[in-house]
Amino acid sequence: MRWLPARTPESTSAGIDVGGDRIRTVVVDHAGDEPEVVGVRLHDGFEGDEARGSALAETLKSLPGKPRLVAAVGGRGVTVARVVLTGGSRGRPEEIVRWEADSWVESELGETPEDYAFAVDLDDRDLVADPGRASAPVLAVAARRDLVASRMRMFQRAGRPPEVMDTEATALHNALMFAAPSAVRGTCLLLDLGSTRSVANVVAEGELVFSGSFRLTSGAALDDPEESAGMAADQLDTLTARSSGSDALEPGRIFVTGGVSRDVTFISALSESLLVECEALNPFRRARFAPELTCDFDLDSQAPQFGIALGLALRGV
Repeated sequence: MRWLPARTPESTSAGIDVGGDRIRTVVVDHAGDEPEVVGVRLHDGFEGDEARGSALAETLKSLPGKPRLVAAVGGRGVTVARVVLTGGSRGRPEEIVRWEADSWVESELGETPEDYAFAVDLDDRDLVADPGRASAPVLAVAARRDLVASRMRMFQRAGRPPEVMDTEATALHNALMFAAPSAVRGTCLLLDLGSTRSVANVVAEGELVFSGSFRLTSGAALDDPEESAGMAADQLDTLTARSSGSDALEPGRIFVTGGVSRDVTFISALSESLLVECEALNPFRRARFAPELTCDFDLDSQAPQFGIALGLALRGV
């Protein structure tokens, strides 16, 4: 593809999604009234860590100017959940959420909390100090420290560390809200099926409430769509039950991203297994593209695998 060097780097963000055998990049210009996609790139055809590092270095060197770089971590070593704080709780919000996150890592993941780094999105820091305030949900993220460090080293060796390290779950949520505003109604699942790992996001009333990994790869889904759809359905029931703390939630809609989302047979089989409407998510559905933008591949057919990259790039500068 051809980047657009005329764009002012100060107003752009580059979201880079590094997968097992592909690197997807989206550059978004935030200077106007609404985000504008000014660059899309797919780098594939490599195998192994060394080749992946070289491909990432080439991608970074090709970026126009120096846009704000946003990357992400994901997979089994990352979990996202909402913790509810209530007015009058003892302790600071950060301490309460950290205690809840520690308990989650020990009970649900069976791992040591000290091995995890935590991030908390506190929308109301005065809640705990005011006993009369209502409860407030807080988004908590736990990621393995070695996973975050490994991803940072990969970018540093390639020539440039990212300004922001996000999670694949929140990036996919950004892309979903951007492309399908209808997802704000009721509960839906957002699935990303990768070559080595798959992630399920639970979105309720437009808010990300849970994210967890499950054992299904895009390769398996393509080899045997019907059997893979049945396996996915069983695992998703378990994940949604974990997200609600009780019985499994009943999503009204399922969106699928990743390379397997192009397989109509798998999408149909998953819909039949769960008895829920299921569709591939095109994250660029409502995007505005720069008139000068050109791609050297068919973006329409490849679009569903750019959910993470676009969601990262949508973060403002």
